Amino acid sequence: MNSSFRHIKPRIEDWTISKFAENRDTFKVELEQIVADKIADEYQDIGALISKTVYMEEHRIKTNPWKVDPADESDYWKEIAQQLKSSQSSSEKTEIENEILKKIIKRYVAEITGDFKVGTFKFARKFLTWFFKVIFNKFSEGNLFQLWGTRKILCSKIILSGKVEEVRSMFDKGTMVIVPTHFSNLDSIMVGYMIDAKAGLPAFTYGAGLNLFDYEIPAYFMNRLGAYKVDRRKKNPIYLMVLKEYVSSTLQYGLNNLFFPGGTRSRSGELESKLKLGLLGSLIEAQRESVIRKENNKIIVVPLVIGYNFVFEAESLIEQHLKLDGKELYRKTKAVKKSKGNWFWLVKSLFKKNSEVYMSFGQPMDVFGNFLSPEAKSLDVKNQEINFEDYFEGVKGFNVDNQREQVYTQLLGEKIVEEFKKTNVVLPSHLVSFVAFKYLENLTNENVFSLVCQDSDILDIDFNTFLEFVSQAKSTVEKWALQGKLSICKDYDLDIKSFAIKGIQLLGIYHESRVLYVDDNALRSENLKLLYFYHNRLIGYNLENFIDWSAINNTLN
Repeated sequence: MNSSFRHIKPRIEDWTISKFAENRDTFKVELEQIVADKIADEYQDIGALISKTVYMEEHRIKTNPWKVDPADESDYWKEIAQQLKSSQSSSEKTEIENEILKKIIKRYVAEITGDFKVGTFKFARKFLTWFFKVIFNKFSEGNLFQLWGTRKILCSKIILSGKVEEVRSMFDKGTMVIVPTHFSNLDSIMVGYMIDAKAGLPAFTYGAGLNLFDYEIPAYFMNRLGAYKVDRRKKNPIYLMVLKEYVSSTLQYGLNNLFFPGGTRSRSGELESKLKLGLLGSLIEAQRESVIRKENNKIIVVPLVIGYNFVFEAESLIEQHLKLDGKELYRKTKAVKKSKGNWFWLVKSLFKKNSEVYMSFGQPMDVFGNFLSPEAKSLDVKNQEINFEDYFEGVKGFNVDNQREQVYTQLLGEKIVEEFKKTNVVLPSHLVSFVAFKYLENLTNENVFSLVCQDSDILDIDFNTFLEFVSQAKSTVEKWALQGKLSICKDYDLDIKSFAIKGIQLLGIYHESRVLYVDDNALRSENLKLLYFYHNRLIGYNLENFIDWSAINNTLN
């Protein structure tokens, strides 16, 4: 869907996120009390909990400091440790420990809580339009005076697909939570821009890694555009409780959320298959509280798959993945020394390259993974309406059952993963990289960690033979798309040669080394690690089993 939708709520001041920002201070005070009460219910020894938190925070500060950390971080936790130690000999030990706990909670709430400024959002609209024009538009679209292209051309490069109409129609029928795949640091602003400029939906609050606030200018905007901060280094129970209750409380407030259920960028380039269940659990909790309070607020979960022909950080991401996954099997190759002209090359490429990004919406579901009717009613596998409130009812009525809700969270995660695979738009670049790397695996019979360290000239295949493999893969993918197992783009209407050439040309277009290229009627690569990264997008479908690799024998003769 290349068209942009009319905004369902044109006036920004009417958006829930704007109203939330107006009540931000009151919300923070209420959240602090909610967390304190929850901790009091779950932990008998507050002193031991604080001691554990201090130990974990001091270890984090020592072993993994970040530039964005507060200047008083070390002194703060030393002071907390001293106060806790002094309290042990006091007759008011319990009261002092509770005060220390409240102080820690208050600090975490202040760190996490996002804000939203209407003026900043209006400016960001204009700035991001310019920014994405630079990335996705051709240089000179028939008018040399339009250096950055036009907004119309930009919108044609950001393509919505999947259940867009269903998502728009359900927006006012509950509180919506979009859960996207995560490949690049561009994802947050890309999805945020798309939601507003293309889908015509009000802004969502979203979780952004605290590391992204390292730089002053991005931090300034994210702090004013609804982002709440997530520090993946912090694993102590108090912080995790604050973060979970923050998300749950914003959902109960009616604030639409966006967070990446994979927790971090996919280092391998694969679609997420295992999700972080902590924040997903907050959806279950928020829905349960709504049911208990009889507020009738349905939480609507929408999977979203982002499809790129390139990922700016691909080289560093795949290096991290290979080190972590390969361990002693992986031998890091010597990095290629960058030339002084690299930045010039990148800027030049930003103007000359032409690419698209797909935003594919999955089927909206409730927090138990049940699909929804157009009226946002929960449906069973036979499309019969069910009463989702029954999920929270025990022998004595609606109740809290942590074990039961852990099961619900697991089921929701599995359902989201299923939707990711179905909603994934397989681009030509994905398919050609998959076929090329699988060809190498079949040719060499080496493990991945050895293969990616080989000289790139190991890939040398007759282009016509390669087209035979691609044709088989393309036919299989087209069949699976009709069966609803995955999604495809308009490029599948191209003949096989045009399809393959387009995929090769767009594959990783902003990298200095060519991931795939055709030379003297042979397919070659300049970077096998990048080829492996982009090939991983189609891991999990078993597509390789539907390609007849016997032609490889002919290439060896």
